[in-house]
Amino acid sequence: MGRKPELTIGYDANVHPTSAMCSVCGAWMPNSQSQALSSAESIRRFAAQFDLHVQQKHCAEYEIRVA
Repeated sequence: MGRKPELTIGYDANVHPTSAMCSVCGAWMPNSQSQALSSAESIRRFAAQFDLHVQQKHCAEYEIRVA
C-alpha cells in the first residue's frame, strides 16, 4: 500500500486558497479562477475535485472525508 493521497492547498498573500494538488501524484486540481468565491467555498470546490480525482486515479481503498 502506498501513501494516502492528501489535498495540498496553496494560498496567496491574503490567505485566499489559489491552488490545490494531490500529494501523491502531483496532479493539480482545476482552479475556478474566481476571486469572488469565499475562502471556504474555494476549499470546498478543491476538496470536491480532489475527491473525484482520488476516486478516478488512486486505489479505491482510500476514503476521503470532507468536514
